[in-house]
Parts: sequence; structure tokens; C-alpha cells
Amino acid sequence: MQNAGALLISAGPEFTSPQSIYHTPLASVLPAQPTGDIFAQPYKPMVTDTGANDAMPPPDVPVSSFAAGDHLHVSGYALFGDARPAALPALAAARAAGMTVSVGAASAGPLAAAGASTFLGWIGADVLLFANADEAAVLTGSAEPSAAVRALAGRVGRAVVTCGAHGALWSEGDAA
Repeated sequence: MQNAGALLISAGPEFTSPQSIYHTPLASVLPAQPTGDIFAQPYKPMVTDTGANDAMPPPDVPVSSFAAGDHLHVSGYALFGDARPAALPALAAARAAGMTVSVGAASAGPLAAAGASTFLGWIGADVLLFANADEAAVLTGSAEPSAAVRALAGRVGRAVVTCGAHGALWSEGDAA
């Protein structure tokens, strides 16, 4: 993949006007078609692997530049879609190079669909896992964030469970 980049426009004239980028070749990588609908409920913005990441073949991941002391972070969304064949070798190459690795759990829905054992198997051990309380509950079966963060850290090494306005919990498997 060459000349790839990032684009995030969720609302406004750039997305909804007659001159919208939706009416350009970029339409195929946009997350939705503009409708003009207005929603009054809360919205959780997120970046997924939709778009360029789904077309990323493993050779496009620059594993030859991975070096000890560097860090690789992988979004869980890359593991749920067509980017998995690039994400899994990147995780392995980072570990082999002596890099630290972190993974964002992504979202409770895709985690539940994939299954906790499958997802945790993909990411392996010796990783820093970031999850919110809902994601942690899917991965551990525990609705109690302090128990969930300990269980996750016991499985993957280190874990952070975010709890919204209540802060976050960190564990290395022994205490939260």
C-alpha cells in the first residue's frame, strides 16, 4: 500500500454538502453515506479498521524496521477484519524484535462475536491490554472491573480497564 493516510470526518459540510468528499473516489473508504439525519442520543466516536487497513496485506507492515526498545500498538479492530493477516504477523515480529506490545480491545460487540478465548489467543501473552469495563466483562465474564482487570492481566501480562468518569484500573496480575 502506498500513499495511504488517515481521514476522519463525522459531520459538517465536508461530509454532507453537494461538494461532499462522499462524491469523490474517497467514498469507498468513508464509514457511511451522508443522510442528513440528526440523532440526539450520545455518540461514541471510534476509528476502526474499515477502509485502508482492510486492504493492507502483510508485506505492507514494515516489520524490517521493528527494533528492540520500540513499541507496537494494535487496535482490536484490526484483528476482527480483513487486516488480521497483517496484524497477527506484526504482533509476532514485534515480539521477536524485542519490542513492547499493546492491544486495544476494540468494542464489546465484536469481542463477543469473536469469543474471548479466540481474541485472547490472537493477542497472546506479554502484552498490555487496554479495555473498557464492558469489553473487560466480555473477555472475563466478570462485571466487576477490579476482578476483570486482574483476570486479564493474569492471562496477558498487564491490563488497564477504563471505567469512564470513575477512572481506570491497572494490574500486572496480582492486584488492581
